[in-house]
Amino acid sequence: MLFFTINRKEMAAMDNLLSTKKSWDIGRYGQIGIAVALLFASGCIRYDFSGVPFTMQSQAVLLIAMCYPRELALRSVAYYVLLWMGLMPFLGGFPTVFGATFGYLMGFLIATLYVNRRLNYSDNGDFSGIISAGLGAQLIIWGCGYLWLVWLLDMTTAFYVGVVPFVVIDLIKLASVLAIVKALKR
Repeated sequence: MLFFTINRKEMAAMDNLLSTKKSWDIGRYGQIGIAVALLFASGCIRYDFSGVPFTMQSQAVLLIAMCYPRELALRSVAYYVLLWMGLMPFLGGFPTVFGATFGYLMGFLIATLYVNRRLNYSDNGDFSGIISAGLGAQLIIWGCGYLWLVWLLDMTTAFYVGVVPFVVIDLIKLASVLAIVKALKR
């Protein structure tokens, strides 16, 4: 014995409710949440060569920028940067927010925008376009980090502390991102 019945009009209303933008938003925000969690986790993976701490964040940013649609990629990286800026005063004080890594974080945003724009205008997703987008994004991240460090330090010190130690490791991380993207594009 049924305690309730659903007529066609109610069933159509339920179908409409499930297929509206609200259900799509849940998936979209879930993807953004996964990307932000990936960025936080990649920031926790630290390894140290020659006194300079390295993280996997640039690798995660490039992966998100190359695999997510533009709006989701930009929102994911922007939410991460805003959350990072919001949490830093509680974890390390206000000077930590605008410390040495601030320029790199701004570079993450600009690099994400660049990669998405570059891939949207590349030749039908040609892999050489993906490679050049990745290299350009990496140059943007280094450039923004360098410019911020120049403001904090002198030009020579900023270059030798903020760019030189990262070149080889970041190019290896870029190669791994390109391999992942190539495998996903198949």
